[in-house]
Amino acid sequence: MSNSIFETLEGRKSAFMMLYKEQKYDIVEIAKKLNIEVIVSTNLPSETILGFVRCKAGNFQIIVNNMRKIDEPMTNARIQTTIAHEVAHWIYDYDNIKSGQIFCEDINDIFDKAEEKRAMQVANNIIMGINNPLVV
Repeated sequence: MSNSIFETLEGRKSAFMMLYKEQKYDIVEIAKKLNIEVIVSTNLPSETILGFVRCKAGNFQIIVNNMRKIDEPMTNARIQTTIAHEVAHWIYDYDNIKSGQIFCEDINDIFDKAEEKRAMQVANNIIMGINNPLVV
C-alpha cells in the first residue's frame, strides 16, 4: 500500500478499514499490509512493557514483548491485543510517532493518558470483531 495515503488521519482510517474487512480481522496481516513491521521479542527493557510502536529510519515497527512474569510465555491473545493497540496508535498518533515519539504500552499506565485509553478501546473493538472498531 502506498505510504502517501497514510499522511492523513482519514487516509489511515480508510486504509485500515479496507484491510480490516478484507482480512477477517487478522491484525498481524493488517499491520503488515499497512507497512508496519511486527517484531515479537523477549528482550524488552522491562517485563511490564507489553509493546511499543516506533518509526525507525522512516519505517514503522511494532515491538511486542513475548515474556512477562504474570503470563509467561505471553498468550497469543495478549500479543494480538498489543498489536491492535499499537496499530491504533499508528492510526491516531502517526505524526508524533513519525517525528520520533515512541508509544509504549506498559501494564502499569495503559489507562493514564487519553491516547492510551483510545488505543485500548480500539484494540478491544478489533479483538472482539466489532464491525467498525475505530473511534471518533
